[in-house]
Amino acid sequence: MIRVAFATLASTGYVAHAAGLHLNLRRVHPEIPLVVGALDAGTRAAFVGHESEGLHCVDAVSLWGAECWDNMRCRMTRPERAFASKPALAEWTLLNVADAVVLLDSDLLFLDRVDDLLARFGEHSAILVPGRHPIRDWSKAHRFGLFSAGIIGLSRAALPAVRSWKALCFDNCTAMPMTGHYYEQTYLDAFVNLPGVSLVHDDGINVSQTILRRLAPHERPDGRWQSADGVRLRVFHASRSSDTAFPLYQAKMRLNDEGLAHLGVSDRRSRSHPGRQSLVGRLVRHMHLGAALDRLARWVPRAARWSMESWRLLTVAERPLGERLFHARANKRRLVCALEHSADSKDALLEVQN
Repeated sequence: MIRVAFATLASTGYVAHAAGLHLNLRRVHPEIPLVVGALDAGTRAAFVGHESEGLHCVDAVSLWGAECWDNMRCRMTRPERAFASKPALAEWTLLNVADAVVLLDSDLLFLDRVDDLLARFGEHSAILVPGRHPIRDWSKAHRFGLFSAGIIGLSRAALPAVRSWKALCFDNCTAMPMTGHYYEQTYLDAFVNLPGVSLVHDDGINVSQTILRRLAPHERPDGRWQSADGVRLRVFHASRSSDTAFPLYQAKMRLNDEGLAHLGVSDRRSRSHPGRQSLVGRLVRHMHLGAALDRLARWVPRAARWSMESWRLLTVAERPLGERLFHARANKRRLVCALEHSADSKDALLEVQN
């Protein structure tokens, strides 16, 4: 029988989320242990001493080694260190606690059991949840990756890939979409090359703010949540972008407070987001320098595409220049819109042309 464990990371500001997740999992999956990666002393103090409740607490030095961790603390912000430590936590859990691990963001809320998800470890080396970007927004996949890092399942068969992922995150774990990096998440694209990867296409798993409008969930009389087309919501992701008035978000916040009370933690900083930035960091953030450079870099391929299209427009001599300018520029957008808004693209083309 495969031993499975849940695992999550926490640091100052996210102790409440991790405490709520611990209490949540004890009620939904009491038979499965939870490993908490504590990235600072205060977080470790909050969770140590609850081993009898199926909780394992491991510090950052144990995950990385003292030399690597000191290196990361010198060049990474607190959130970046947390993102980068996901593969390190997965490796430690697979070597010390279980045969398979489900990495979880601490801001998840489990509404029901996920036995079907855990059963996949019997035949699969990794379990990935797609980012669910519509094909029309395919460029989001390039910027943020194909998969969500909120829920990731990994078995010991995937250890070589986990170690490569760990090395990549140690080298570069920043949000720079212009270079194809988005923290630890973009690297997950390479996991599709692993034999035995399973993709989760259940819309009720990892329900984030980005897909709430599409799902249009509602609460049934029996207290369960389901989407407009009948899909049962089982894992809600209460990320920073969530609507704070949404009932499931509020339920997660109440659970966090209950979890802190259970652990005996009353520090307000446990409920705040990390972390305290330096004056230079706040200035750079206020000036949006990173976002400005990112937008500037995106114009390079756009300019290259525009120049190539312009060159073809001027050199292709099959039609008069005036007709080429009209059909290639003014009429193109109208044709694209017709294709997008019709189930039968051929009829749409004929309709526009007529």
